[in-house]
Amino acid sequence: MGLDLQYLHWLQNIREHNPEFVERFFVFITELDVNAFIVLIPCILFWCFSKHAGQIVFFTYNVGTCFNTILKNILCIRRPFVRDLTLHPSELTARPANYSFPSGHSTIAVNIFGSAGWVIRNTYKILTWILWTFVILVLFSRNYLGAHTPQDVIVASIFGIMMICIAELIFKYLKEHPEKDTVFFIVGIIISIILYIYTIFRGYPPVEVTSVKPIQSITDNLRAIGGFLGLVIGLYLERKFVKFKDPEKISTSEKWARFIIGFMTIAILILIIYPIMKPFKIGDISIFKATQFFIQNIVALFFIPLMFDSISNWFKTKQNIKIEEKRTILDCIYDLFYKEDNQKKIKEPKAQDIKIEDKKKRKKAKLKNPHKTA
Repeated sequence: MGLDLQYLHWLQNIREHNPEFVERFFVFITELDVNAFIVLIPCILFWCFSKHAGQIVFFTYNVGTCFNTILKNILCIRRPFVRDLTLHPSELTARPANYSFPSGHSTIAVNIFGSAGWVIRNTYKILTWILWTFVILVLFSRNYLGAHTPQDVIVASIFGIMMICIAELIFKYLKEHPEKDTVFFIVGIIISIILYIYTIFRGYPPVEVTSVKPIQSITDNLRAIGGFLGLVIGLYLERKFVKFKDPEKISTSEKWARFIIGFMTIAILILIIYPIMKPFKIGDISIFKATQFFIQNIVALFFIPLMFDSISNWFKTKQNIKIEEKRTILDCIYDLFYKEDNQKKIKEPKAQDIKIEDKKKRKKAKLKNPHKTA
């Protein structure tokens, strides 16, 4: 028995002797890590704090999840409880149905919570520490609940940190060279096509050997690739055509308005549209699972910023109309009560003013021709 399995046996022994609330705590932590609403973390950063920071977290989350899933289904490493039947994962959470290496939960934890902590490290130091503490709890929970070996978690963490560094470099470059957005878009589309072709035509090990159904691997790959494709298309459309105002340059009230509109839209997507999609399938592949992340990213990166921009322009137009209406009314009042009188004053001078002007003219004439007057 390897050291990794010995470590998991030791944790299993601790779990069995600990009070149940400890296990429930780690189940809560691990399930929170993959909750559908965690997408709000990059969304809130992107909509309400900093476009640059939000783009980095979106990139690390989607690209990290995509390549983690692809790698997992290339290597096809079995779960520890499949390798050793004396290991028993926690019964308080769903039994994992996919491959083990590298850990998907750990990758998501580092790519969302870790990258969010990284981009806000200079502004919100306490929140940064909270986010990275949560990351560590997620990593440990995967071992404590018997779902992953230590190497699954460690490699996933390193992979996630690498994604953060790559995202930082890419978006720093794109910020300095916005004309390269199209290149980024084309490369992303090409990578997506290659990954789709690989997923569909690759042969998968039979379920009897690995305990993982091939359709599960295909669906997981399609969902992850869809997220990557949605990221590429959504970012390109926003950066090229929408260009909504950076949240660093807007008022607090406008940030709250964005949060409410965005949150409500994502909530409608998750709570209403996704359940409607779930029954539909193409063959054995769930349309919902295969397209979930693609739809989510298009909505969050393009459709919602387009809403922000449209609403902002509508309000500005309304304000301009009101100002124009006020100016026109004032002009009308001026025309009715003052303009005609002023014109009369100019065109029809008073009799006294005429007499004074005549006297002045006569005096000037006398001064010029004194002999004529005599």
